Amino acid sequence: LQYTKSCKTQMNIISNPALDHTDENGVNNEINYSINSLVMKSPKPSCLESVSNILYDDRGDNHIPKHYLGEALRALGLNPTEAEIRLLLADLNRVERLSMQQFQVIFERLNRQKDYVVPAEEFIDGLRVFDKDGNGLIPATELRHLLTTLGERLTDDEVEQLISEFEDKKGMIMYEDFIKAVLQR
Repeated sequence: LQYTKSCKTQMNIISNPALDHTDENGVNNEINYSINSLVMKSPKPSCLESVSNILYDDRGDNHIPKHYLGEALRALGLNPTEAEIRLLLADLNRVERLSMQQFQVIFERLNRQKDYVVPAEEFIDGLRVFDKDGNGLIPATELRHLLTTLGERLTDDEVEQLISEFEDKKGMIMYEDFIKAVLQR
């Protein structure tokens, strides 16, 4: 599948697509693009079809399997949560493959929402509940528990990467510094 020149200029191609599945005559039957091989920079809706087809349209029918919805949206620069993906898929309960029109509607709706950023103060206020002494510190064990059990759960390794540089010798974390640093990443 081809994508337009204007779409191509919006993409930063990091690596070349890997050619796989050559038959006995050496003819390539499939081109596999790694999701990570394309990084979108402010994708235009006109490019959605091209990129979605390149990455996910395995039948050439301008439809993508619904189980690729989250990956396709992330490949186009959005960052929907797993909960958001589940809600979107629940609305499409009987559909196995999304048309490009359906995909564009979903993309545009989420793209409008992505500019909303939760202010640091909301996160800080949420963690202040665990600051029993009112000194700006919370137990690292409490933060680990929160990050691995609530909302978009992180793995133990992900949590360790996040909080290891903020934990002091007493096992406490200055949560305001932690939140500000994480939001800047």
